[in-house]
Amino acid sequence: MYDPNTPSNGVSAVRSLLSTHDRAIRRLISRRSGRAVLKRTTEEDLFHDVVAEALTQAETFNYTNDKAFLRWMSTLARRIIGNAARDRLSRNGALRITRSKSSSPGIPEDSLSSREPSPSSVVGRQENRSAVHSALARLSPIHRQVITLFSLERRPLTDVANQLGLTKSATCHRISRAAEALRAQLPQP
Repeated sequence: MYDPNTPSNGVSAVRSLLSTHDRAIRRLISRRSGRAVLKRTTEEDLFHDVVAEALTQAETFNYTNDKAFLRWMSTLARRIIGNAARDRLSRNGALRITRSKSSSPGIPEDSLSSREPSPSSVVGRQENRSAVHSALARLSPIHRQVITLFSLERRPLTDVANQLGLTKSATCHRISRAAEALRAQLPQP
């Protein structure tokens, strides 16, 4: 239970509530993070990311009751876990599509002459991009839609779930299956 002598908002209130509800927050993260997310990160890392985000947003927090605090933490955890899932999909290379030809935005191209990519690496990137586009085209419309919404357009999980008319859990499963299908369509190195 929250100590009424502690301020009702700000960093000190959030720190006190975090220590009071440590186990509940860890359970919440454990329930929300799936196997796919945990392949790239640990529950402990997710917990620290959620705590860091809570402390960052502490000045906007105003304590009303413990249930409201846990709802707020659930929202933060959902965002952090969604970002981790999205990062996992984009890190495997299957969803990395560059839109800019410049390797360093804001720096004139002629000043990068020593860092210019070799012709073979440019061809390799074009082949990878082409392979991803053709793999996306071979996916079922449902898988292509969920990959496009979640990974390419970087929409939040709740928005994707609402647009598809699914629960968040079902959407996570669909994203995972779509990523597996995309990986299966890509040529093996």
